[in-house]
Amino acid sequence: MHPNIDGQFFMGLQILGAMNAPRDVMSVRINGKTGRVDSTFGCSVDNVKTTGGLVFTRHDQRLPMPVYPSVRSTILKATDFYNQWNRDMLFVSDADSGLYELRVDGKLIDIVPSDELESGLNLSRYALTPMMEQAFQVFEATEKRQDTFYEKWRRVLLKGVRSPRDFTPFLTDVNTAALDEAEAAAVKEQHRLCKPRVHKFELKPVKYPRYSEIPKSEKCTRFLDNRVRIHIEVDSKTLRFYEPPLCLHGNFTYAPQYQWAILETKGYYTDIPVRMYDDASHGDKKAGDGIFSVDMFLRKNCGTLNFEVQDGTYLQEYWIRINRSIHRNHELDRLTRAWKTLLGQENVKGNRIQVRTDDNATLIWNKGSFKQAEL
Repeated sequence: MHPNIDGQFFMGLQILGAMNAPRDVMSVRINGKTGRVDSTFGCSVDNVKTTGGLVFTRHDQRLPMPVYPSVRSTILKATDFYNQWNRDMLFVSDADSGLYELRVDGKLIDIVPSDELESGLNLSRYALTPMMEQAFQVFEATEKRQDTFYEKWRRVLLKGVRSPRDFTPFLTDVNTAALDEAEAAAVKEQHRLCKPRVHKFELKPVKYPRYSEIPKSEKCTRFLDNRVRIHIEVDSKTLRFYEPPLCLHGNFTYAPQYQWAILETKGYYTDIPVRMYDDASHGDKKAGDGIFSVDMFLRKNCGTLNFEVQDGTYLQEYWIRINRSIHRNHELDRLTRAWKTLLGQENVKGNRIQVRTDDNATLIWNKGSFKQAEL
């Protein structure tokens, strides 16, 4: 029996359950006003400060479990994985009502409402926290160790054997010293990477109102004096081939529940592709018409927004960290080249489209754009 990755994942959880394996990774309960640490599990907390928000240092004793990217969401739901197994919880009580930027080691993770902090935020749901990134490094080292062992076992010790089920004894006249050394090095690397680390947590209040609270007239035209609206729209019917949904990959982080985008301070591309929508939300006008859109609000004059358009295959494969060759849809590179013709050379750098944040901007890609660009 050879189950696929979903079956292996499900079977593994059943085995862990039968072994009474711990369900929680770590947990911190802290008072947002006084800084009092009410309880911890799997970690310790010190250096708590409450000036201008909440800052503390967490000394981890464990790592969250990385989920292989191809495990389908239906399996995660069926096993209730994030509620039953992979719980890295942060509870903040008595925090002032509003929104908070959550940063770990200086890296923006999310913009979180105070009521969600009160009820508990599961950090293992975020694929790009420093803790999860470290867990994926251990995952990759484990894959390397497994590949080395398989190479020695299947291709050297059982070389020429049609199937291991033949119960053929191992070859004895082969030299496996190099592979033994490589396997030992992989084990050593596993142990080096899996040591938990110390992380700095920061929660700072931000003045971003919910998008639903903005008057309807301002949604269509402008959003306060110190905000700009960037609207990006791509008609997928102009593309010869693509895998839905379309997405953006750029130098910004996007909070879809508030439609807020925040530029990375140093201009780096973030690790999170941003999905575009065809469901009459997030600036999309009509659900299911093949036109993918996204509305973003940013602080005015906060810098230059850089992005490229990719498709759903890119969105899926981006999380497969052991696959370093990320799929690129060259049809969308063609779209970028055409945008360069329409916007001007100074607004496109390589495959990156650049939009300044000094005023509202609308980028619409449709049949007329193709015709105008003569592509």
